[in-house]
Amino acid sequence: MHSWVIFDGDNTLWEVESLYNEARGSLCHFLEGAGPTQRHVEDFQQKRDKELYATYGYSACRFARSFEDTILHFIPNASAKDVRHVRSLALLVFEQKAAVSDGLKDLLDTLAGQYQLGIITAGERWVQERRLRDFHLQNNFKAIEIVDVKSKAVFQQYCAKHSVDIPRSWVVGDSVNSDVIPALAAGLKAVHVQAENWHHVEGQTTSLPDGVPTVRSILEIRPLLLSTST
Repeated sequence: MHSWVIFDGDNTLWEVESLYNEARGSLCHFLEGAGPTQRHVEDFQQKRDKELYATYGYSACRFARSFEDTILHFIPNASAKDVRHVRSLALLVFEQKAAVSDGLKDLLDTLAGQYQLGIITAGERWVQERRLRDFHLQNNFKAIEIVDVKSKAVFQQYCAKHSVDIPRSWVVGDSVNSDVIPALAAGLKAVHVQAENWHHVEGQTTSLPDGVPTVRSILEIRPLLLSTST
């Protein structure tokens, strides 16, 4: 059995929310001559995105559909060409390379002296596979798994498969609902990374369970994990 640090992907190891924000900005720019303010466009798109999550989950088509529904809400007679264009703005999010924090390589090298490193990332498989192909540090991780949704059972199965010493291992992620709560339920420890993310879509719990540390950047986990690794 080994002590592990199991990382989330989106908005933890790599940053994707800025890509969503850029796409929304492009949508607002495209619609600015039609009358609605940027605030109205953003509010409607995010409300529709949340509604569609119940049906589409993490699927990339959810975000594209929210853009399509937004243009048709404000311009009911929008041309098929314009609808295709706004959908392409949304889908560009999943084609762009996500940014990685400076210093992450040094952090992983340091942690690897005392932990096995892993990734459990949730979402549409082709999107996550693309993110991982673009992630130049993936060889630093011993076990990487893509799942539809994270749960207590998912963490338990991962731990059993990879001989994880559960009481001495950590999950690091930005989502209270998808990372922290199921990790704790599986008996793991957890660190919450404060990050701009899609909690408004997931309906994320706003309060952390007692005793869960929070960091403003993934790079801040070094002293916390190394001080408790023995």
